[in-house]
Amino acid sequence: MYKYGILILTLFAVISLMWKKADLFKFANTSVSKISDTSVCDKVLDGKYSAGDQITTLSLGGISPGQIRIIIKGKDRDNFPSPPEKLYIGKTVCVKGSVETQDGQLSIVIKDPGQIVVQQ
Repeated sequence: MYKYGILILTLFAVISLMWKKADLFKFANTSVSKISDTSVCDKVLDGKYSAGDQITTLSLGGISPGQIRIIIKGKDRDNFPSPPEKLYIGKTVCVKGSVETQDGQLSIVIKDPGQIVVQQ
């Protein structure tokens, strides 16, 4: 229950920042905007690796599954001890990083395993 409270507060904070800076945020498919660092804790529901663009995507659960995702780009994937889409699937994690909107979806881009901590 506590983790959902943190997620809800984080999402409200992100949405609040987005409204305050509305001129910087255009939720079109080509828009990418950054928001200051934050932490989000939730269960990893799904993980995928796309060999074409070399991006790993982990979808977090929460109130609306898949509304926030973790992105690990190409060369950063090598920083992890095993494939992240297998390592974290089904586990509750806390992620710290910059929140970006990509294609209208909230994403946290991480570069090393220190930014994602598995909860007990």
